[in-house]
Amino acid sequence: IFWLLTWVAEYFFKSKNNKQKSQFYECGFRALSELNIQINLNFSIVCVFLILYDVE
Repeated sequence: IFWLLTWVAEYFFKSKNNKQKSQFYECGFRALSELNIQINLNFSIVCVFLILYDVE
């Protein structure tokens, strides 16, 4: 009975695949350009130290 109900549910409730559903989810707006901005390593190290200091 379980397999029969599974088959019936699959037949009636098939998901409709479209281009929008098959894309990865990403928050925010799409980038206007493919410009990669690199962050200075010193800035990152200072941020890590500030976070560690804040935890103490």
